[in-house]
Amino acid sequence: FQAEDGIRDVERSRGLGDVYKRQVHHRVHAGDGGARRTRSAGCGVVERKRGSMKYLADALTGARLVLVAVIAWIALAWERATGHSTVALLTMLAWTTDTLDGPLARRARIPTRLGRYDLPIDVGLTLALALCLVAWGTLSPLVVGGTLAAAGVGVWMWGVRAPLIVAMGLTYSAFVITVWQAEPVWGRALAGWAVLNVVLRPGRTRQDVTWFLGQIGHALSFRRDKYPPHPVERSEQQREEQL
Repeated sequence: FQAEDGIRDVERSRGLGDVYKRQVHHRVHAGDGGARRTRSAGCGVVERKRGSMKYLADALTGARLVLVAVIAWIALAWERATGHSTVALLTMLAWTTDTLDGPLARRARIPTRLGRYDLPIDVGLTLALALCLVAWGTLSPLVVGGTLAAAGVGVWMWGVRAPLIVAMGLTYSAFVITVWQAEPVWGRALAGWAVLNVVLRPGRTRQDVTWFLGQIGHALSFRRDKYPPHPVERSEQQREEQL
């Protein structure tokens, strides 16, 4: 027979209905494959975006480590009571990278290589600023050493970071006050940056304060069990387990 579209099929066809069924089946599967290719392309774009955010988060964390090393070098190599403005600028850059790398890593939904070193790098920044304060004559080495030792004992005995956070807060406060006295413009810039960071992230600030107070209560109750990690750390751990 001769179909209307000019296709002659004697052996394999049993009528116009079969011909049209094969044509419709072919079109449906072709459309199905196109949809799958579209979904696959969309997933590829999403994965590339997540990979880019992951690498950017690692780059920011690595940049903060370099900034910490430069600040420590300034404290050890530069002349006494100099470099307030330079250290203030580097510190604000370090704080900015610390603010940005966490959200980028969470949006990537992929564990970053340097994310686990975020807290040690923050502690390194505290030590570098403490070296600057000693070099500038603001604090004595005994005060710095005693404060850090007390923080370490608190972390070791109670398994909480509250003493370390207190030591870091005191160091940052002393640093801002010292810079304000030596370079008022840079001191106001540091204080303004800290206030702006709190205002722009009220939810995270509320989490930090609640978690910190909970750790204080845990330490004062002399409980030996480990205090739960920060909510952000818990979510990251859960995401790593899912992956």
